[in-house]
Amino acid sequence: VADEGKDELGIISVSLNKMAQSLDDSFTNLSHNEWLQTGIAGLNDKMLGEKNLKTLTYNVLEFLADYANADVAAFYLAEDSFLNLTAGIALDESKVKKQIILGENLAGKAAVSGKEILLEDITDTDLVISYSAGTIKPKAIISVPVFYEKKLKGVFELASQKGFNQITKEFLKTSAYNIGMAIHAARDHRRLQELLAEKQAQ
Repeated sequence: VADEGKDELGIISVSLNKMAQSLDDSFTNLSHNEWLQTGIAGLNDKMLGEKNLKTLTYNVLEFLADYANADVAAFYLAEDSFLNLTAGIALDESKVKKQIILGENLAGKAAVSGKEILLEDITDTDLVISYSAGTIKPKAIISVPVFYEKKLKGVFELASQKGFNQITKEFLKTSAYNIGMAIHAARDHRRLQELLAEKQAQ
């Protein structure tokens, strides 16, 4: 009888441990979903109504860098077969390419593949994080292509001394579509303004 009691206690103990783990996983998932939704809502607020592409890309980078704990950020807009640097956060512009050919460099490869590229435990890079006492190299760089209706709109890159966890990578990937939509709307607005100016000049 004593052995049966031990067996039942063991079974109950295992069941309680599984239930506790399941609850812990559920709370973690809820927390991650809330973090993702808060981030997307905050990004949308930053982009809302902005029609100037330079301001828009800077606002996007500023928000993404802060939310993803990135130390350095760059935004390249797609034009023809090039990516042109339009905004940066804490960039040493003397070491950064202003124009990248599609397929070249990390940003160019992400643009061509249509997928984000993550480099971790980096040893060989010209990119550095500058601060008042000097510079340090980042631990991780992520390059995320931005598409809208299957058309490349740009690429953003973030570098971090801490790296990017799975939930942050998911946030950055999810953000790309909304960013693409905002860039598309800003470009449409610019074209409309140019057409109106041409009509008025006639």
